[in-house]
Amino acid sequence: MLPLLWPEDVLFIKKILLGRLKINDIALIEKGGRLFAHRIIYKGKKYLVSKGDNNMVSDGKITQNNVLGLVYKIKRGKNFLSPRDLYLLQSTIYFQEIARVTTGLEKNRIDYVILKGLPVHLYYEKSQPRRFYADCDILVEKKNKAKIERIFQDLKYLKKNISEHKMEFVAYKKTVLPVVFDIHFEASFTMTQVNKLNSLYPQKSIDGLTKDFLETRQRTAIQNQSFYLLSLNNQVLYLALHFFHHNFRGTFRLALLDMIVRHSGKSRAQSRDASRIRFWTSQNDIIKKYKLGNFVYPVFFILKKYFQTPIPTNFLKSITLRRERFQTVPYNYVNDNILTINIFDEETRVAAGATRFKNLFFLSPRPFLQKILVFFNPKISYLVIRVLIKKFRQLFSFS
Repeated sequence: MLPLLWPEDVLFIKKILLGRLKINDIALIEKGGRLFAHRIIYKGKKYLVSKGDNNMVSDGKITQNNVLGLVYKIKRGKNFLSPRDLYLLQSTIYFQEIARVTTGLEKNRIDYVILKGLPVHLYYEKSQPRRFYADCDILVEKKNKAKIERIFQDLKYLKKNISEHKMEFVAYKKTVLPVVFDIHFEASFTMTQVNKLNSLYPQKSIDGLTKDFLETRQRTAIQNQSFYLLSLNNQVLYLALHFFHHNFRGTFRLALLDMIVRHSGKSRAQSRDASRIRFWTSQNDIIKKYKLGNFVYPVFFILKKYFQTPIPTNFLKSITLRRERFQTVPYNYVNDNILTINIFDEETRVAAGATRFKNLFFLSPRPFLQKILVFFNPKISYLVIRVLIKKFRQLFSFS
């Protein structure tokens, strides 16, 4: 459970009923002869799912018989802390850093919009997070790359993982995790380690989506600071594409998406029903404009399945998988491969890259014969060969 719980920490536990546990609570659990303190990542009607923050695989279904209690206090050396104290420490420092960075962007007249991160949570949840935030994603135009590097250099950040699509900056503050900013140059949801995959999804559409994200951004006041966030519809679309990018895994991503979708029906300017109709109509228009239905349909389907998110049936039908002539793969691929995955578990880096490519290939709205051209991309060929070598090694190890 690093970085929340450290070796030799002493945990204080209080008894609690299964129904009173919430997502992101840390529970002491006994299962399969093991005793562990893990995070609650999903709450069903009669069971929970828990997972260690650094574990690839979840603990499966947790029932009342497995729950020994709730972790409410931590003794670390001579100090007594609560998980809430640690979350608050990190989010406070993170918020200050985000304010510093966005102030620097505005002073240099750089248009930006925060794609995801702490400000998005604070704006929609109206409360401090109950988990650590790994990074903050910000979208800017690529022409500002040199200015961005100078801004972060002046703020004493280290530059890491530079690519054509994004830059990563890291600073080590007095908190349990470093402060990380991912600066994106496009609204990419494909494979950021591979340059331009026009044969699977047109770069022109990614450029158009990037322009829309920046032009429709909204100035938002949060805790006496102001930031540019995505419009409500674009926020939902981006988070859906982000879930696709992560191979439809990670319930905390779904929980945030569920919260924001529910926010769509809370407009003060009109009735709740009218607000929802307008929201879903606009969502449908954006998805069809950029031909994103194949990518986000499984996201909304999974969201409704696990979180009972109020997504209209008509909306799901309107963005249903595109079936082209000589191409029946998407429907079968989604039903057989995506809608049956365990969304609670994660993949290794190599496996995730291979899955991401398969999802992008099979769900691409491009004609099948055009998609084949992607294999002429040297980086894709390298990825395929790398995965095949790993598979052969696994087979050889079992022989």
